Amino acid sequence: MELKFSDIHSKADDEYVFEQLKEHNSNIIERDFEPVSFYYRDENEQIVAGLTGKTQWGGLLIDILWVHQDYRNQSLGAKLLAKAEQIARQRNCQNIVLETMGFQAKDFYLQNGFAVFGVVENADPILNCYYMKKVLNNS
Repeated sequence: MELKFSDIHSKADDEYVFEQLKEHNSNIIERDFEPVSFYYRDENEQIVAGLTGKTQWGGLLIDILWVHQDYRNQSLGAKLLAKAEQIARQRNCQNIVLETMGFQAKDFYLQNGFAVFGVVENADPILNCYYMKKVLNNS
């Protein structure tokens, strides 16, 4: 059977491949995926800060932590991280993992107890990708 390469895709194609990977993984290890999402909203119900991620396989993976520019320096980011850590502990996670770029929030995460465990360097340091984790002591 001859296979045909294609770089034409749709959202449905991407979701199909993702679902196939999840099915494969669940045949090897129990899938314990639980989403994590919470937000701060203003008086008009507009989101001004939020965190999204998931807990899975003993850890919490933060996908996005964002604070609107007008609301920065009000500790909203730290409050979102604290809530994520609370959820991670409730779900018996051993760690929290995230990635951030050189132009984003590496120092913020360091100040909140995270450590760099890997770096993908780029010719322009602001484009370096930092992989960070916080180990949780659940005893």
